[in-house]
Amino acid sequence: MTVVVSAETRAKTAADSSFAETRALWVTRFELVDTPNIPALVKRAAESNFNTLFVQVCGRGTAFYESKILPKDTRVSHDALAMILAEAQKYKISVHAWINTLYVWSDLELPVSPEHVVNKHPEWIMALRGDGRNKYLDPAIPEAREYLKSIYLEVARNYAVDGVHLDYVRYPGAGAGFTEYSQRTFERLYGVDPLALYQNKEVALRLFGAEEYQQKMLRWDDWRRESINSLVRGLFYELTIAAPKVILTAAVLPDPDSAAKNNFQDWAAWMRGGYIDAIAPMIYDRDARVVQKQIVRAAELADEHSVPVFVGLGAWRRSADAIVSDVEFLRRAHREMDYKYLRGVVLFSYDGIKNVPDYLEHIKRHIFVEQAAQSPPREKRFLSEENPSVNTGSLSAG
Repeated sequence: MTVVVSAETRAKTAADSSFAETRALWVTRFELVDTPNIPALVKRAAESNFNTLFVQVCGRGTAFYESKILPKDTRVSHDALAMILAEAQKYKISVHAWINTLYVWSDLELPVSPEHVVNKHPEWIMALRGDGRNKYLDPAIPEAREYLKSIYLEVARNYAVDGVHLDYVRYPGAGAGFTEYSQRTFERLYGVDPLALYQNKEVALRLFGAEEYQQKMLRWDDWRRESINSLVRGLFYELTIAAPKVILTAAVLPDPDSAAKNNFQDWAAWMRGGYIDAIAPMIYDRDARVVQKQIVRAAELADEHSVPVFVGLGAWRRSADAIVSDVEFLRRAHREMDYKYLRGVVLFSYDGIKNVPDYLEHIKRHIFVEQAAQSPPREKRFLSEENPSVNTGSLSAG
């Protein structure tokens, strides 16, 4: 499926690329630690003809902004989000607050702050077999979902962001999801502790028989999928009420079927249900054929459900020329294959490519030749209060 693009087509796509195309960079929290980095990165993004930044302001349960919910990250005393917004305004660059959702810690040592969620609510942390380092919240716990939603809503209310951006809104794997709450609640509903289905499979098969065992496993999978869906759906509805101009986007695994089956991240359902404003599939494969196939799959879902897709590309692991080819294919798919909701690109990540000689400059010369049109304000979808799964509004074509 690899597409060879002629020099003439390359020139045409470069010249035509200033439609309302999102040209974005994911900026990790490490770039926010030293204050001189902040104006420098925004200026460089603008000079490279990007128009959008997804800025990681919460990576492991700590804030790089002023929060009454999260403890401040110990590496900063400044308000990095406020600084980014002030700098971005100078260049008319859109800013989305990127917040890790379920993934709240990644160290054997516990957080210093007693207010950190890992210390304050250890009962919300999923048990991961053989992994004492990585900590994920259980989205099935109602109080944990309310806590997570409050983080996004606080940012949307208090900062002039264009959007809030979900990341790690998924289970870390098919064997995750075990907390006291989930085990006891599932057992009350379906007559078995789900952990027993994993740890004592032979006993469970003898007890229930193969067919009933499989049904209970499928129910456990559905339980976890709906826990994630409920979190995203609830956040979308509350965000629409609290900050109607702030859109909700999500970084998601690239294969929608695998994501739903193995990580219970059913992002196709979010699109179908109308409770996400845009999706950024993380298409990080090194093989151009795989990248193109995954772009087309995302574009098909985007057009089917009228939800924009910003294609996430793994710039840190691929050459600048490979990224140029990917973006050319994306633009060709938008124009010639008529995938109207294929709206742009997000590169992961700024800090992964900023020091690579001529990387951003090469991209600018070949695909971002002209200054980008400002990423357009998008009209949020609106859900009815009576039935929050029904889409009763529209997203502007932008």
